[in-house]
Amino acid sequence: SHEAFNVGMGQGYTITDILKKLISLEYDIESQKYPEIQHDLTKPTLLKKRLVNIDQAKGLLGFEPKVTMEDALSKTLSWFKENYACQ
Repeated sequence: SHEAFNVGMGQGYTITDILKKLISLEYDIESQKYPEIQHDLTKPTLLKKRLVNIDQAKGLLGFEPKVTMEDALSKTLSWFKENYACQ
């Protein structure tokens, strides 16, 4: 028997939330010199916020998130810069 588990932070984030976090990692928000987030309202939107239910992974595996969204985005951004920024 096989089981699938959702693994995530256990907290929902919108695309705008994630973009704002990424921008704040790269730009001085106080200076107001950062990319503007624009939404294309002609595109269909399914879910405004994504939330992964991690209850089953917690209950059966003892899973607990160890990394915050901010740390995960920071590490991802650093990895991207090291591996793709110069190509």
